[in-house]
Amino acid sequence: MDPEEALELAQQAIEKVSHIAVYVGQKNQRSVCGRLGGELFIVADYLQGIQIDEVDQLSKVPKLLRDIESICSWPSRSKDDYYPCLRGIARSMRGTSSYKQAEATIIRGLTKITSGDGEAAENAILHIRRFTKRGGIKKKKVEEINDIPKSMPVDYLDDAKDQEGDVSLDMLFSLDPSRERMPCRWQDVRFRVPLSEKREMRRQKRARFVDSNESALSKLSVGCSEEVDDGGFCRLIRHWNNHARMCMTVYDGKLHRLLDSEPLQQIVDHTPGISLADVIQNYHLTPKIKATLGYILAQSVWQFYDSDWLKAPWTSQTIQFMKHYDSPLRQNEPGIFTSKPYYSVYFGDDNAGASEATANAGEIHRYPRVRDLGIMLVEIGLGHSVDNSVSKHDDTSRISKANNDWLLAKGYSDLKTAWLDFDYPKYRVAVENCLDPDIFARAPFTPSVKVDELAKSLNKRRKIFYERVVSPLEELVQGTGWKDMVHSMPSLRLQTTTKQEPVALEHVQPPVESKKSTKDQKDAKRWLKRTQLLNHELKSLSQGPTRRVRIAILDTGYDADAIFFQPTMRRNRLVKWKDWVENAKSPSDCNGHGTHLVSLIMMMAPEADICVARVAKDPRDLENASEAIAQAIEWAQSECDVNIVSMSFGFTATQPSISKAIRKAVNDRDDSIIFFAAAANSGLNESEMFPARHECVISVRGTNSNGAFQDFNPPRSSRERTVIGTLGLDVPASGLSHDDGDVYSKGTSVATAIAAGIAGILLGYVENNAGRTPWTYSGLDDDLRWARLEALV
Repeated sequence: MDPEEALELAQQAIEKVSHIAVYVGQKNQRSVCGRLGGELFIVADYLQGIQIDEVDQLSKVPKLLRDIESICSWPSRSKDDYYPCLRGIARSMRGTSSYKQAEATIIRGLTKITSGDGEAAENAILHIRRFTKRGGIKKKKVEEINDIPKSMPVDYLDDAKDQEGDVSLDMLFSLDPSRERMPCRWQDVRFRVPLSEKREMRRQKRARFVDSNESALSKLSVGCSEEVDDGGFCRLIRHWNNHARMCMTVYDGKLHRLLDSEPLQQIVDHTPGISLADVIQNYHLTPKIKATLGYILAQSVWQFYDSDWLKAPWTSQTIQFMKHYDSPLRQNEPGIFTSKPYYSVYFGDDNAGASEATANAGEIHRYPRVRDLGIMLVEIGLGHSVDNSVSKHDDTSRISKANNDWLLAKGYSDLKTAWLDFDYPKYRVAVENCLDPDIFARAPFTPSVKVDELAKSLNKRRKIFYERVVSPLEELVQGTGWKDMVHSMPSLRLQTTTKQEPVALEHVQPPVESKKSTKDQKDAKRWLKRTQLLNHELKSLSQGPTRRVRIAILDTGYDADAIFFQPTMRRNRLVKWKDWVENAKSPSDCNGHGTHLVSLIMMMAPEADICVARVAKDPRDLENASEAIAQAIEWAQSECDVNIVSMSFGFTATQPSISKAIRKAVNDRDDSIIFFAAAANSGLNESEMFPARHECVISVRGTNSNGAFQDFNPPRSSRERTVIGTLGLDVPASGLSHDDGDVYSKGTSVATAIAAGIAGILLGYVENNAGRTPWTYSGLDDDLRWARLEALV
């Protein structure tokens, strides 16, 4: 087959094969098959620009056809240059028997070559990449530019955008303070870099519509820019102070400054960046922020795994955060946003500690980029840095420090106990894999092999890194819904609580509470455990839900960043939110009282949906919140259609607006709504409070785990033949997001939440299994009111 005929066949067939490969990958859920299809499509695009006079490239086309024919007919091998699969798919009309026959053969071949561990497909991808010289084996050596003053360009990690055939990089530059005694000033710079000049030339040879705007920047660069000579960029950074973004591009291998500037996009405070280590130590990081930040860093390491951006180590000292203003007016204090990590880049020689892999004697973990990421993930999870006391002056001490940091991080990773308020299995799995020295056992680094083999093993390691590290973190942020909220997270606030200090490895022990748990606390935990077992048993007996119970909680709101609320199943149960304090659209709780009660009810009644009304900022504000409470009751019964209302508060005097709202709810709902309220917490010094004493409300008192009423309960009133009580002593539930672990509370407020949860269990079970509808307050009247609950308390 002559070169021209081979090129024509390749141009006609390979793109069709690429589409089939993508289809097979989607159908069989094989990512390697999808990537193979992508590589074939790139080759097909490349082939469209080859001209007949390009002899060197034409000579390689027959081998390319043989390779792709082998892929399509795998594991059979073509014995000649006839290429039956490729000819059949290229020369036949879609829908004809010959086309269908060729298509079926190709589908079988692709299915077989991508089966198992996919190694054969990976080898095929490597061969295909060689045709377009994209194997990533050799890199051009960048000459050292001594005139550049090791400035501090800071690249936003995951923000390279491919627009119109060009890559856009948004960066911040500042002169090194050690070289210039002047205040720090950051310059916003955008680099637009063509993906490939040769690729652009090939595109120009292809037919296209006259209004095509491919690589518009490259066409306009010469006429609208000026070339920057050696050292000129540093002079621009030093003297440019126009309060505008500087726009640069590369044309014909030379740096150009575009004459048209843009408004500033990165409006930052002109102060040095804040390292990740300082952010971890001094700012409050919620579980959402920790998980999302870990994912961003891991995904960025994978994205730039074999690039010059990783020529220096990525550690908690080199990852930086800038103080951003929310508008050019700079009226508010600048904020630190963890969705915008930057990496500080230093020009000059490669750092010996930032290699993709090493063969240094004595170095335990031979993959520094992965190891350093694992250490950062540990630091983020724990909230403090690992020990950094070892000197780093020479190569021997560098290895010693690397081993020491790895040993400390692995010590924390191997702890079987929770990391305070941050304990997510998928995050811990990613950490363990990063710190495993044998993570790349299937593709180890062997420096003595050929260049092709080095590139092949590096690609395998990158794939393993994605599967073992990036993928678990991605599943975590996707499963919790945090991935969609990355750019809406608020700025960080300074830490107000005492941080756990790092300790030497030999002193690392499983975390313990500052106080030993009291007997009452242990008893309360056991009591709650029994209710969990009961819920599990009832669920196993369920005939299938027909109607979910809805419980409204009127209190101080809830902290959505608390670790308790992060699992998707729990967040999905929080179906309604309304704020009568600040009219906030997102849930909040400044006090913690509401967070504790909401989490407690959700634990008690795991099959119930929850509606939360924030009626006060603090329990002390409740005495002035009667109107808000009345409106919240109306909202709960009319808009939310709840079955149970929990009110863990009380007034000395009757509140007419609340009383009217309760009666209206009961009447409007035909008695199919149940109200619970806290009796009082001052013992014999105070009588039963309102609304607990309202005739339509069940008053709740507190007991210990054995059912004994506690001294903080009010005396029984003359109208009460029976008083109702449940657990209200040292009950554990969620605190605010900055609290370490569970918070213990006691009182009738806690007992009220538990009572509402018990009622939710009963109502749901009876409705869904007994065929009855006990949705009425009157159905629980007098001494029979709690008869159904005696087995639970």
